[in-house]
Amino acid sequence: MNAKFILFLHVLCLFALFSCDQVISQNINKQGKGTISGVVVEKTNNTAVDYATVILFDKKDSSFVAGTITNSTGKFTIKEVPYGLYFLNCKFLGFYKVIVSDININSSAANFRLDTIKLESATQNLDEVIISEDRKTIEYQIEKKVINVNNDLNYIGGTAVDILENTPSIQTDIEGNVKLRGSSSFTLLIDGAPTVMNPSKELKLIPAGIIKQIEIITNPSAKYDPDGIGGLINIITKKQKKTGINGLISASAATRQQYSGDILLNYKTNKFKIFGSFGFYNKHYIHTGIENRELYFRDTVLITENNLKTDQYHENKKFKTGIDYYINKKITIGISGKYDKRGYNFEIISKFNEYEIPYTYNKYSIHNKLEDYSGDYYILNFNYDHKFDSDDHKLTANSYLSIFDGKEINNLNISTTNSAWNVIDLYPVKQRSTKSINHKTFRFKTDYSRPVGEKGMLETGCQIRFVNDSSRYNANEYSNNFNKWLDDTLQSNIFIYTKNINSIYSTITNKHEKIEYKLGLRIEYFNRLTKQVSINEEHKIDRFDFFPTFHLLYKPSGTHQFQASYSRRVFRLWGTYLNPFPIYKDSYNIHKGNPYLKPEYIDSYELSYFYHFKSSYLSTEFYYRQTNNKINFIQTLDDDIMLHSYKNLNKDYTLGIPEFDT
Repeated sequence: MNAKFILFLHVLCLFALFSCDQVISQNINKQGKGTISGVVVEKTNNTAVDYATVILFDKKDSSFVAGTITNSTGKFTIKEVPYGLYFLNCKFLGFYKVIVSDININSSAANFRLDTIKLESATQNLDEVIISEDRKTIEYQIEKKVINVNNDLNYIGGTAVDILENTPSIQTDIEGNVKLRGSSSFTLLIDGAPTVMNPSKELKLIPAGIIKQIEIITNPSAKYDPDGIGGLINIITKKQKKTGINGLISASAATRQQYSGDILLNYKTNKFKIFGSFGFYNKHYIHTGIENRELYFRDTVLITENNLKTDQYHENKKFKTGIDYYINKKITIGISGKYDKRGYNFEIISKFNEYEIPYTYNKYSIHNKLEDYSGDYYILNFNYDHKFDSDDHKLTANSYLSIFDGKEINNLNISTTNSAWNVIDLYPVKQRSTKSINHKTFRFKTDYSRPVGEKGMLETGCQIRFVNDSSRYNANEYSNNFNKWLDDTLQSNIFIYTKNINSIYSTITNKHEKIEYKLGLRIEYFNRLTKQVSINEEHKIDRFDFFPTFHLLYKPSGTHQFQASYSRRVFRLWGTYLNPFPIYKDSYNIHKGNPYLKPEYIDSYELSYFYHFKSSYLSTEFYYRQTNNKINFIQTLDDDIMLHSYKNLNKDYTLGIPEFDT
């Protein structure tokens, strides 16, 4: 089955969705019921009023019909309202009550949208009274943990990694590398859009000051891409809702040449919003270590001792701009672009002492490795958002194009020394390699959701994803005889990697008394092609995959909460794993990919308990993962040189012991 047929399925899926939408809407109208929706704001500054009380009364006898409260954006919806005449009462503590009369729900006006309700402050001069309400730091929802950051002063000047350090299910090391459920393979989203860069590196570059919330989803539903063993992390940035000009400026500095800064500006009217941001980040790391290797032969032992020191510099500059246009109260379109300049360089000085037991020789050498990496990252994003009769009934479309151009330059000098580490050779070995990387990703996706029944929700959608990676590796060695660099054609190579992933999904969520559940299924067509140009070698994978998901939430009371979930996930490989051409890291190590590798498929199970008491909480979590086609890192010795490669070897089982958090 080819990509054209998959595209046809996507179009057919969307047509079915819209047809279903019309049928359901017509059935509701035949039953003689409609909806009432609106927005509540402060009269003085037009800011949203959340948790305002909205009550609907029958106009004939003033009897109570229904009631609700506004959400964080001031919006409310009253559903399943029988045809008839009504009036509405809106009130909130500290504001004068507002009554909206002459509300007529009928067949021609089944979805009645009110004009904006503006509440006027009813303040009086009183002695100082301070009332504050803080949102919980961590909230547990049916498929995710939500970390509310907002204006937490503890993270000013830090990054997303600083926020994640004390988060359940997250582990970080001294270098700021992040693991989710013990795995470095997870998907990173920023405002719901995926990033193609390494998630740990990307998290180090996101300033904490612009983050509103972080969603931790260890067992994502079928709505999300199934990539990543550990799950996904979604960074939700701050959005400015007030009209006019608004901004945010933050900066920080520390020892060892560490500093960062960010500027965020917004200009918003009733019809459009223009935004832009600029940020920079620099960080310096110093590491030391000892690495020993012992190789046992029949009558001798070869020992290699390595004392190393690493000096690393990371820097990043980013610029983002965009515009959102509000066609009307229900339809918004937006376009945004981002440019990201990133780089790092590090120096590794290794002192090698190689000797045999029983003694035959004793060799000392110093390896000085300099690596310089730079890259330009471009993103273009287009969004379409259409809300129907309520906030939960909507259609969204998104197209996403990202291009990354990077270059990595490695210089290696090898000098023979005496036991005091003084250089004794006249002509050190000099090697140089240059790797050019080009990465392109294109996505187009649509998502449709609508309420089903009183408490249910249907979500469905489709996506087209295309990835193209190409890398060119050139190796050189310095000739002391000719006094110039010479090309090493035996190591230079070109590698091309492409993958197409086309998918459709559907989820259904419902609630019955104290139990809430979510069922989902995602179907993906996966096509992968690798081509090693230098040796004219191609390998292809073409297959369909099914990814079911299940989530269950049980709340016996307001303080106790139990959760259980299952998802099937996948770890798909990138070029480093698949390129079969040998790359010489140094005199003792060679790296070689395996183009025959299959993706890993993971069955993930979770069980958790959450208890909330007073101003704190206690949570404990269990998880179990079974990984099929497990990819293992393989080391084999050939002529005193270690070959590093990968193979699919059987299965892997991971059991997460109880993880407690308070």
